[in-house]
Amino acid sequence: MVAQSYMGRGEYGKAVKLCLKARNIAPDSSFVLFHLGNAYYFAGYYQEAKDTFSKALYFKPDDIVTLNMMIHVLIELNASTEEIIPYMKLYLKNAELHQIKFPHIIDEMSIFM
Repeated sequence: MVAQSYMGRGEYGKAVKLCLKARNIAPDSSFVLFHLGNAYYFAGYYQEAKDTFSKALYFKPDDIVTLNMMIHVLIELNASTEEIIPYMKLYLKNAELHQIKFPHIIDEMSIFM
């Protein structure tokens, strides 16, 4: 994806614009929404990232990569623990289902639980 190339070069504004075009073509694509949310996140548009990750999770609620980014954006937005915990629980449940082991992430998340 060309947007990832822009992201790799730190050209987040260009990545956002490209992902917005892709969203207009495929508004229900969790893949496109994830990449748009990621571009927003790295551009520092945390509320837009949150809204976009939320839409991506609507279409693919068990996606651990999107759940992980949602947790990060909520932390950046200084969200309450009550808002963060459901995403953490879902993340950990799905990571376990996929037999993915991230001990450092689990240790970091445990401070919220």
